[in-house]
Amino acid sequence: LVPSVVAFTKSGERLVGQTAKRQAARCLRCDAETGSAGYSRRTRDHIHSMAKTRLSETGKLLEILRARLAPRTNPFPPGRPAHIDDVVFLSAAVTRLVIDPYREACSTKTVIGETFESELPFLFAGFEDAPEAVKDALAGVLRAAGCTYIGRESLGEGVPWFQLVTGAGSKPVASAAGLIHVMGREFRPVKPQRLSGGQLLGMSVAVQALPEAVPYALENSFDLLLLDGTRGIGSPSAEVDNAFDLTVIRDAIKILRGLDREEEIALLYYGGLRTGTDVAKALAMNCSAGVFGLAMGLALGGAVRGGNLEFEGIPGGKDLEDAGKNWVEATAQETAVIARCTGKTDVHNLEPEDMRTITLSASEALGIPLASGQGAREYF
Repeated sequence: LVPSVVAFTKSGERLVGQTAKRQAARCLRCDAETGSAGYSRRTRDHIHSMAKTRLSETGKLLEILRARLAPRTNPFPPGRPAHIDDVVFLSAAVTRLVIDPYREACSTKTVIGETFESELPFLFAGFEDAPEAVKDALAGVLRAAGCTYIGRESLGEGVPWFQLVTGAGSKPVASAAGLIHVMGREFRPVKPQRLSGGQLLGMSVAVQALPEAVPYALENSFDLLLLDGTRGIGSPSAEVDNAFDLTVIRDAIKILRGLDREEEIALLYYGGLRTGTDVAKALAMNCSAGVFGLAMGLALGGAVRGGNLEFEGIPGGKDLEDAGKNWVEATAQETAVIARCTGKTDVHNLEPEDMRTITLSASEALGIPLASGQGAREYF
């Protein structure tokens, strides 16, 4: 239990005494967190305690030993569903070292279909039922960032809009930049009609509808599929207290590859995305962009109550809009730095080989190998 006072440099130079202690302390201060049982914050705390304990303090040494032997609660119990947090990136030092991730620029420009362009791989969905102050703030955020809104109604002039067409009583609008027909779990044929030049056509589908929806979309020249991993797009509350179905990404790619038409339609993913890292994971899994709902709602002052995202007493105004703009900027920078750290100068060059999974459920749900294994990817 007594920490060694001997250390070695990368070149094999032997360090002793105080030099060894200083170098060991420097390693411990890096705040590395692998998530493994071998090294964690709890382990680091125990190492620090041991470093301050004398050999004669047997009682304290025994106390540390017992703490080290105490089993922790299993964070991945049987039946735990796959989560996007279970996917981790390999650094460029492990895969390829091409660029300096802290100096090189990284493109986030995104193209959906043949004509629609955005500066960021972000879309936002489901704020029709939010207070006017929140919608006004969100509209200002999206105008400034050049991001697209997905919903039943437009947020106003200057905000690119993909209309959710929900079926009966939902009339497609020519001014929408795109029409997304909501299928959910059950596929139904829809008329592939564009109401204006350059208008995109798409479908929002859950995993159950993919076998019929994907061939139909390809045959009728649809531009995009919105892969819905929630219980139903339309409100940020769909992402509250919900296990997201990541198999919708895996199965969409599997069907497209089986038809040898993988690059012919854009894929957007909605369900549980909270950060720029999460979007980077979706991009690496062959999606063109990620769709945010709950995360932006929280950034705009919302709070989760009783299983719903609620906005109470939100004053609106410039401060609220600035909060949303700051969140988008930070999220964009995070997405870009993830790409740079894997050796890429374009976020759309991220690929499944840059990732591993840390749970069996996520490995099965996405077809990405475990971090501890040598198996090749299966679906992407």
